[in-house]
Amino acid sequence: MPAGVPTTAPYQEPGDKVPMFTLAMFSNNRLGALATAKYYLDARNWSDALLDGTPFQIICGVKKCKDDAAALTKLKEAGHYVAGERDIPSGSSIVKAPQASGADWVVQVKLAITAGRLLDIHGKVLRAEGPSTKLINIYLKWNGKMWHVTGDFLAG
Repeated sequence: MPAGVPTTAPYQEPGDKVPMFTLAMFSNNRLGALATAKYYLDARNWSDALLDGTPFQIICGVKKCKDDAAALTKLKEAGHYVAGERDIPSGSSIVKAPQASGADWVVQVKLAITAGRLLDIHGKVLRAEGPSTKLINIYLKWNGKMWHVTGDFLAG
């Protein structure tokens, strides 16, 4: 487990788990890129459970990740949290990244997103969303020591 990531979370949902580094993430090959994409998805869900972007920011320092972490901080400061709305991977593939992207590999993942509700500290529902699916591309770059996410985008 990366340093600084709590092992308990106040808004943990069934299926949420503490994201764990694996040895594969430190191997400059396809399996390492896939392992990092898996860590990233687990870290995104765990960050929602914590209302803290640290778990995914450990391997992603791009603007989108910083913006997503700031959004979690704003939710926390407002006394809001999200119940549900977790990303469940249901299949993936990996291809060489386009040269212009600056990444090495792209992992495309089909996600099932569970229904979710935005709640205040008293449990009042502020917004509700039904379940959905999406296809995302996670761009990964080897930095000489381990893999890092350089972006994630809706596919298609």
